[in-house]
Amino acid sequence: MIFPYPLTKANRIRLARAFRHIPRVDVSIECVLEGQMGVAFVDNVHQPTVFKIMIGSFTYFAGDIESPGGQAMVETIAPYTLLMAAAPGWFEAAQELYGERLVAIDRYSFSSEAIHNRTLLI
Repeated sequence: MIFPYPLTKANRIRLARAFRHIPRVDVSIECVLEGQMGVAFVDNVHQPTVFKIMIGSFTYFAGDIESPGGQAMVETIAPYTLLMAAAPGWFEAAQELYGERLVAIDRYSFSSEAIHNRTLLI
């Protein structure tokens, strides 16, 4: 079963630990960690093993996909969700469950440093 995870200070610290190794492609994770916007869900409110952060249709997962709550968490993916599957195992679990209905879309990350170091010809 999956439960809403109140964004208290202690819970945001727990979320930060869970998402610390997830590559960032935007500021969505930070927005939730700061309590600014978005919602979080877990498999167990008192001792979570899997985590889900949602901002609009963007969804991020962290934690142990092999835990009992992992499969239940994957089953919460709604149609037209933009699954940001950066944590190991989550994309594969979603692909196994949803098959051809899961469509991979390339997403690119840009930084001001990369743009600054590029020579432009006009």
